[in-house]
Amino acid sequence: MKKPWLLFDWAFRQTSKGRTFYKHCHFVHKFAEDTIKQRREVLVKEGVPKSRYPDFIDILLTAEDEDGNSMSDLEIRQEVDTFMFGGHDTTASAIPWCLYMLAKHPEYQVRIQEDVDAILDGRDNDEIKWSDLPALETLTMCIKESIRLYSPVPFIQRQIQEKVEFDGHVIPPGTFVTIAIYHLHRNPDLWEEPEEFRPSRFQQDDGQRKQDPFSYIPFSAGSRNCIGKTFALNEIKVLLGRILRRYRIEVVADHAPPTLSATIVLRAENGIWFKLQRRDKES
Repeated sequence: MKKPWLLFDWAFRQTSKGRTFYKHCHFVHKFAEDTIKQRREVLVKEGVPKSRYPDFIDILLTAEDEDGNSMSDLEIRQEVDTFMFGGHDTTASAIPWCLYMLAKHPEYQVRIQEDVDAILDGRDNDEIKWSDLPALETLTMCIKESIRLYSPVPFIQRQIQEKVEFDGHVIPPGTFVTIAIYHLHRNPDLWEEPEEFRPSRFQQDDGQRKQDPFSYIPFSAGSRNCIGKTFALNEIKVLLGRILRRYRIEVVADHAPPTLSATIVLRAENGIWFKLQRRDKES
């Protein structure tokens, strides 16, 4: 946006950033294309697997429209790219922020560890099962509160399809509107003490839950919301549960607080620093 001449591909390709960008694009596209090609060959030879549930690529490869037409390799690759990068980059952004907030609020760490220990003590391994997830209520609240304060995607855009009247102004069709999720989640008109880490906001019986559903949209909302919302939350929950089973998280006292960098996902320019100390579960 700041350098409109780089909107032309031929110009962007001449820059060092452009060359690096297209090099990385080629790498990830080739990885996805090779995976799709290998799986298609297996499906042709062996058919849909009977010994396991079909995975994402199986479903894409066997999908047909009402006329019986299958998706092209390019269409499948585009879906795989979206799932891979929309699914891993946002989660990779959310997890360090969650750990940082738990390091700053050890009282919630203790509660989470008590819940995880109650589930896993006496088992042969530390694997968290699907059936265990509903019991991790404190962890769920902490994750939701953390991504309220540090939404993995700080801004989204939507293109207006029809005339909208807002606050005395008319927004014409075709206009691109930026929604600042980061600021929405910290709006004092919508949240009590918005800068405070208060996981109790997300208790099922908390009155705050009755507020406007569009005041909390870390996964967007409406028809274009994130299709991987449930998967992402469970993925974060399992990973944090496994980490907190083994370690205590502590703030690095002599390091500067994170400096926010709002790119496609929310990052910290100077890193998110915390210490891991192995737990002695017998104490």
